[in-house]
Amino acid sequence: MKRFYSYPAICALVFYSAVQATEVVWQYPCELTHVSKPECDCWTGLNENGKWETEEHFPVYVDPEHYLAGDPPSDKSAVTITTDQWIEVGFAGEITDGPDADVIIREMGRMGETALILLSDGRTRTYPLGIATAHYDPMGPMSQESTICEFDLKDVQPGFSPRAVRILSLGLGGASPGFDVGSVKARITVQSPSPYLPRPGHKVTDVQPNASLSWTGSGQASAVHLYLGQDLSAVNPDESDPFASLPGDVNVFVPSEHWALGQTYYWRVVEIVSSGHSPGNIGEVWQFQVNPHHVIDNFDQYNDEASFRDDWWATYYATRSLIHCQDSTYKGCHAAKLKYNLTGSDYAEYMHVKESGRGEMDWNQPGATTLELYFRSLPDEAALPNLYVRVEDLAREQMFVLYTDDPNHLNDGLWHPWRIDLSEFDNLELDRIASISIGVQFPDSGSNTPTSGSLFIDEIQLCGPRHLSDLPLETDLNQDQAVTTADLALFAAEWLSTSREVLTVQEPNAPWCHLAFDGSISDMQGNAQTSSSGDVQFDDHADFNGSEASIKITNAQTLTQFTQGITISFWQYGEHSIHRADTLVCSDYAYPAQAPELAIGLGLWEHPESLFWQCGLRQNPGNLLTGIHQVPEQWSQRWNHWAFAKDFITGRMSVYLNGRLLARGQGQGSGLTNLNTLELGNGWYTYYDGSLDDFRIHDYALNTQECAYLATNGTGEVPQPALMPSDFNQDGRVDWQDYAVLAGEWVNSK
Repeated sequence: MKRFYSYPAICALVFYSAVQATEVVWQYPCELTHVSKPECDCWTGLNENGKWETEEHFPVYVDPEHYLAGDPPSDKSAVTITTDQWIEVGFAGEITDGPDADVIIREMGRMGETALILLSDGRTRTYPLGIATAHYDPMGPMSQESTICEFDLKDVQPGFSPRAVRILSLGLGGASPGFDVGSVKARITVQSPSPYLPRPGHKVTDVQPNASLSWTGSGQASAVHLYLGQDLSAVNPDESDPFASLPGDVNVFVPSEHWALGQTYYWRVVEIVSSGHSPGNIGEVWQFQVNPHHVIDNFDQYNDEASFRDDWWATYYATRSLIHCQDSTYKGCHAAKLKYNLTGSDYAEYMHVKESGRGEMDWNQPGATTLELYFRSLPDEAALPNLYVRVEDLAREQMFVLYTDDPNHLNDGLWHPWRIDLSEFDNLELDRIASISIGVQFPDSGSNTPTSGSLFIDEIQLCGPRHLSDLPLETDLNQDQAVTTADLALFAAEWLSTSREVLTVQEPNAPWCHLAFDGSISDMQGNAQTSSSGDVQFDDHADFNGSEASIKITNAQTLTQFTQGITISFWQYGEHSIHRADTLVCSDYAYPAQAPELAIGLGLWEHPESLFWQCGLRQNPGNLLTGIHQVPEQWSQRWNHWAFAKDFITGRMSVYLNGRLLARGQGQGSGLTNLNTLELGNGWYTYYDGSLDDFRIHDYALNTQECAYLATNGTGEVPQPALMPSDFNQDGRVDWQDYAVLAGEWVNSK
């Protein structure tokens, strides 16, 4: 096995035993778990001196991982989270309850900003703790004062092991751009004296290829054995030798070679304890995944044109500039622009120069197979001339590669990836690359007809092999990142349901309430007492605008008298949401301990997100039916009819979409017990972005035919094309051809 590096071996007869004593400690986060910033913009904030602008840079760009994972740079630094964006930080152990506050967040600037604070399992499950509100000071950020926001976990039962804290900015901060997070600390349980607090954190992805490993030791070790490898057997002390032997006071490992791109590594730290203590402290097995890309340049580190010019320059017949670019193709805030004007044999290019005897551009990255970059033109300009990449090493050897893929990509105005196999540069010393140039050349050297235009470049990087498992699976209908029999069952059900032109309908009994929203919020049945707050507008439906908008049924305690069941139905037209799930309907709640007994959530942004139907005690998982939006049209940019039903006798819970059963589960056979107010358009998981119409509550669980009646106004004819996630070839129907697509992707994904 290749060794990265090793201290001199320490000879000892070691008896391994895992001493696991639970210890409660206060810690800063060990990792940045998730971020949501769909604008693809740079993160900004306050630098180490508490400044949000300097003479050189406005605004100040910050790295959320550097600022929030581990100790903050200073007690004045902060990351700004603007309205609706969120950041999630993970900890090395389970966040636990203790005396007084258990989660402490420091907010900088004092402009009255607010944020929703949630516990998370680090993946998909969350539980709101409460609202963090910054103090208000007319001096605002200039005061450099902070607000300490504390949260107590007493009586909190999230239903999962919380290992992360999510901060969702609600804004509302006067002139301030957002909630400025200076630091996050939490009370966690760790296993001590075994080593803990790994960095990178356990199961972290996108680790940099040159990252070091570090941990917190017990303070008792006379020596440390580090076990490391690409499979679990490599970290078993009974099966493998240590990868490296280190002195007892060392808690960091610096690899002498880069980690392989896209590879998963397992590691474990075993402490050799001196006489008088336990003979060995065996740490847990940790793992991390290396980023599949090694960035050569993504242009995001440049704050201005001057710093950009230091690394890149343009040839004659061209000018270059750094542009602020927002585009969903990539995650970054800057791109490079080359404006060219060519005639005859002219050429125009960017050249990125790293001239040094050390060969600062080392492309000899383990696992790297491809050079990748993104490019685009402008659609109202002529097609790009010959597009090329030229690479030169320190020995002055050059290799020239011309773009020969789809010619339509040269003038459609869209971002496209260009992937070049590294074998194209076999004659170069890849560990000593001096420069990379990207440019355009006049296609006809004999022509004197001028041509001009713009070339945009971004995300230049080395990539590992692209596996099918890394790509989205079109036929993964249940969004579990695999094509299985579960997807086949969904496909079959949709094939059968969409083969009928008319749905079978049955008129339901009269509802307890019907809010038609035809110019008012009055109940057409005369039972519900209603009020509204915030910016809610009524014409022929209800529009919810902003975080304060909501409609309330103030006598919702009547719903606790329903004995057979309940159905809540409505028409819905959503806007994009980045909250994972907006709250459309919600009963009484109080952060953090009292979750709602009744709640409905939908939501979608860049990827399919959650829908949920909560009816009954929150702590009972059987009373929560969850799902994933299969297509964006189930949430946004079109009207859909939803019905959420629960039978209080059998406990069966159902969700219907446009008159068809979408999801079903077995809940607890009991009704509602603790309702006073029912809120529409806001609640437990923040506010709803969109519109509602024809809101009804029935006092029993409607069946499929009754839901179809409401969705079609009694005709059985769906007034718009049915949602067909299984129409893979987009021909307007689900048939054998779509089954062939599913079968092919199923086979290839194995």
